[in-house]
Amino acid sequence: MAYSGLDIDVSGPSSRNGAPSRSVLRKGDTVAGRFALVREIARGGMGIVYEARHTFTGRRVALKFVAPDVREQDLARKRLLQEAESLGCLRHPGIVEVFDAGISNEVGPYIAMEMLEGRTLDGILAARRTLSIEQTLHVARAVAEALGCAHRHGIVHRDVKPSNIFVLKSCGGVEAVRLIDFGIAGAVAPFGEVNRDRLTQAGDMLGTLDYLSPEQLANPEIADPRSDQYALGAVLFECLLGSVPAISDRLAGPSRMPDLKALVAGIEDHVVAAIMRSLAPKAEDRFPDTEAFIAALIGSKAAAAVAIIARGAPGAAAGKNEATGVTRRRHRRAPYIAPCRVLRADGSNIDGRSEDISEGGLLVVLSQALRMGAATPSSDAVESVRVRFALPTTGVVATVTGVVRWLKDGKGRAALGIEFDGASDEVRASIATYVNLVGTNLPEG
Repeated sequence: MAYSGLDIDVSGPSSRNGAPSRSVLRKGDTVAGRFALVREIARGGMGIVYEARHTFTGRRVALKFVAPDVREQDLARKRLLQEAESLGCLRHPGIVEVFDAGISNEVGPYIAMEMLEGRTLDGILAARRTLSIEQTLHVARAVAEALGCAHRHGIVHRDVKPSNIFVLKSCGGVEAVRLIDFGIAGAVAPFGEVNRDRLTQAGDMLGTLDYLSPEQLANPEIADPRSDQYALGAVLFECLLGSVPAISDRLAGPSRMPDLKALVAGIEDHVVAAIMRSLAPKAEDRFPDTEAFIAALIGSKAAAAVAIIARGAPGAAAGKNEATGVTRRRHRRAPYIAPCRVLRADGSNIDGRSEDISEGGLLVVLSQALRMGAATPSSDAVESVRVRFALPTTGVVATVTGVVRWLKDGKGRAALGIEFDGASDEVRASIATYVNLVGTNLPEG
């Protein structure tokens, strides 16, 4: 993820490709006459997502549009409009809601979606590595039900992975889960056949390798609901063990994969059997639909338990001393997803995103493994860094000095706990205001 500050070059390659007319957008600028940009939330291969406010209602929305540096602008815009159409026909509590879509002079095609407060499953796993069985089943049920809705409407998500699963902050004890990013969704086609309306090109590899089914690896244009089921099975496997099986083991089948029964204490046989069946190399050997998959998973006492995902169980590694019941953290924190850049003393930069924030620091997730001075959460070793990010209430880009107090380094991702040691009054006031406005269901920190 490349950090771009608050100025976005949206000039595009040429007017022939329908590029927007303006060259730069900044905080406060208006898109489509009604969405005022506040701050960048995320940037992917083709899209940028901004927090924006509706100029008439004041409603906060997540505004998605095409990244200006994408080479295939026409293709990217068509995919974005297809995503808008897909989301527009889906109404389900487990699927992100779209409020508006259109084509503007400023950015071209855009989608205005509900603004979610919480953390991605990817960020939670980066910080915690695994979930409990109860929490894993909670994710399974929510995502499977959302996928079932999409499949009944003839839509295959095609990119189910932890970064596209969002865990909202709790309002009543049980975290809500949303499936997001239908950017490469496709219409259902008979298995083994290619959907000729897909917006793909020769050589495209859509989705993320760790979660792609064998049939998608062989032919990226395959659009079969059982491919989504496979991806969800891989996500659940990772929730329980902290990593997905290697591609070679997945292609060989469950007999080559790690034994969940032996490695996850207390897991029930039918849960293991259901996950392994969802990961069958041949689509016809999986469940016929996600409803059958979730029916096979649910049925244990664990599945009915209340799942608190983002903060974990009381006394978990998030920071409570079980002997005294006293938290180690000094500041309230709240979910806050935004691009950030970590500037190291050796002059190197690391781009990532924050997942939560407090006056005392940031939780930063990186989409890469990393070696730094702070080896483990319990290590006394630290590394001095500077971190650059947009302040949550003002959108002003700040650079704050701090130290990396802990690092969790896993396969393909890392999480850093950065403690501020040089935050200005402006920075602290912005963060404090945001935390008080948003509230928090996370442990103190």
